[in-house]
Amino acid sequence: MINCKWRAVFPLSLLILHSAVTVSHAETEVLANAVPDECWSTCGGPYVAAENGACPIGTIPKRNQAYVWGLAKWKDKVWIGTGANIAGIGQTAAGGLQDCVITRDANGNPINVLEGGMSQYPGVPALLRPFLGDWRPPQVWIYDTVTRQKINVTPNDPLINETLGLRSAGVSNGLVILAGPGRLGVTVNMFAFDADANPPKYLGSRSFIRYSNIRKFVSVQNVVYTGVQTIMGSGEVLRWTGTKSNPFSFTTVGLVDNDAVNLTEHEGRLFVSTWRPSTLSSSVGILGTDRPPAGIWMSPPIPDGGLRILHAGLWTKVWEVTDYEPDEVIASTQGVGDLASFAGYLYWGHMNPPWSVYSAFVDAYGEPSNVRETQNNLWRAIPIFRGRDFARNPKIELLYGDETLPRYNGATQTWEIVSNKLDATPRYGSAGFDVPTNVYTWTMAVFDGKLFVGTLDAGFGGMPTAHPGADLWFFKDGNSKAEAWTKTGFRHPDTVVGVRTMVPSNDTLFVGTSSMANLSPDGGWKLIGIKP
Repeated sequence: MINCKWRAVFPLSLLILHSAVTVSHAETEVLANAVPDECWSTCGGPYVAAENGACPIGTIPKRNQAYVWGLAKWKDKVWIGTGANIAGIGQTAAGGLQDCVITRDANGNPINVLEGGMSQYPGVPALLRPFLGDWRPPQVWIYDTVTRQKINVTPNDPLINETLGLRSAGVSNGLVILAGPGRLGVTVNMFAFDADANPPKYLGSRSFIRYSNIRKFVSVQNVVYTGVQTIMGSGEVLRWTGTKSNPFSFTTVGLVDNDAVNLTEHEGRLFVSTWRPSTLSSSVGILGTDRPPAGIWMSPPIPDGGLRILHAGLWTKVWEVTDYEPDEVIASTQGVGDLASFAGYLYWGHMNPPWSVYSAFVDAYGEPSNVRETQNNLWRAIPIFRGRDFARNPKIELLYGDETLPRYNGATQTWEIVSNKLDATPRYGSAGFDVPTNVYTWTMAVFDGKLFVGTLDAGFGGMPTAHPGADLWFFKDGNSKAEAWTKTGFRHPDTVVGVRTMVPSNDTLFVGTSSMANLSPDGGWKLIGIKP
């Protein structure tokens, strides 16, 4: 039987006096945001598309496009690739969502709905609705920094209707690619544009059946690289060799043990963070592959002209999540988030998806006798690290983390408090930048001489938090603790839950957000500009 459930969000500000944002918002501006693409009335009701953002009386405008999942800039234009209802799909893909879940704010207003198997969206076959009922095709937007207008340039291409979302964006010499996993998680689909044309010209698409996931492009010495997950669950670092006449040309220059996620240059080498395959990243995770822990890989020295195919097998793993996390089951669900080179160090943090760790525990040990105790002990906020001299004598520091952590003893079926595997005391504070609900190190960027770190704050859906809304932190130098730019989603605490992407330019840091509020007038993705 299909039911409709109601969930309330009660900001803890009604109960706890939370600390104020430490940096003025006078230099922060919402530049563009999602527009209604659907008109919603009731769980399981007929699908009604919004016409030019307008909806008939009796329906609620719905903004399905939740994430700025891919973000790139070329000249005066910022390119945005979106993902629709991504958090809801990710949390329910493994088991299938049958119930309709509606979230309401403290005033009783509906701000988000997930219909799962009840969804009547015609683009999803009935058999897939329990898993993908809330999926909608992604969109491509351009924000013009001169005219300050946003333009929908989503291609009229059938492949867009087979794409989960546009998780990645890259640019090279006026050629823009937006890419993402196929909605069944067994391909990577790419869409190319000539960004120099006026208006921008769509160049076509291609589906890569060798790959199942893609996340980030990075340019190093005018050579552009990206990381992918193969259909077998391993990872590759690709060098983009495409041109406007042949956009989809790549060479494999790195082989790693898991999904290759985020990349940066440091100490003359390319570093890439990895995730183990999971149902939250692609269908490859359904195979239950027994892979090594997630971590960080380092390339050989980057020669003049960039990495080539001969370097593919010469990468070295320099970090694993088990170098810090003492519980093997918890570590099996963790990834390494974004990473950046700053003040002579490589900075990185973990990704701790709270929605999958409990399932992993049950798979390993069975249902616990005390669910609440187990959930509390499984919970991990993000640790933040930095290191240097990786090729000679690595020196790694714990900046934010926990000196001791719970570890489950399967033999005695009890929890033990043990030291972290680094046996390190955090230099600046506890995990999550002293915010226990910060669970993803989602994105990093160096801008205005500072290192910015964007997180996912899981203090939504009723989870207790002293300051609801996404967090953006920054290190002003290599000798100071991080400061908060915002801990309240840029003053959108109910609708902006994560800082998903960032792209720095000469005078503006462009920030793409994530949302869990598709029914709120303030819901959906936002592009935010930060001035120095």
